[in-house]
Amino acid sequence: MGKMVSGIVLAVALLAPISIARAAEVQQLYTNNMFASASWSDGAGTFTSVLVTRMKGKDAGPDTVSVFSFGPGGFNSLIGTLPKGAFHNSAKSASLEIEIGDIENASGGGFPADGVISVNWAATDIDRTSGNNRIVSPPVAVNIVGTTTFTIANVSGTAFGADMQDTGGYLNRVHTSVIIHVDTNF
Repeated sequence: MGKMVSGIVLAVALLAPISIARAAEVQQLYTNNMFASASWSDGAGTFTSVLVTRMKGKDAGPDTVSVFSFGPGGFNSLIGTLPKGAFHNSAKSASLEIEIGDIENASGGGFPADGVISVNWAATDIDRTSGNNRIVSPPVAVNIVGTTTFTIANVSGTAFGADMQDTGGYLNRVHTSVIIHVDTNF
């Protein structure tokens, strides 16, 4: 399921900017993103998932977080911006320490404002995919070149004062270049 979600995220990240290409223009777009996902249960029937997104590079925005929970108490969601220093990552690990009330530009709710989520990821198995693809639909030609790493990770931590149980997660990195060429002579 993690690869499907990361594949959808990659497709949107790469193909959405195509709509900004103008006639007689060559445009190059770069993607250098990192995703960390963790899912767990609380042992009482509630399932929670956290997705952290980090965009790197010149025009990178702040780290973002999405938290989803469902169970006997219903469905809750929260999406927002992480404050600086809440998320750390390296090639083989990552960590998140956030109090729900500190998430900026938050939408959604249902979580206690003073609730804390603390997650640690440790990479176990890396699957690297590199290559290129050319999509031609006259008058537009799109070249996509890049590398994606998908890493299953051991996840541990606490959420809202309870140890995480039945955990799972991944670390995913996407480095791509998209070149869009619009041929006005077609």
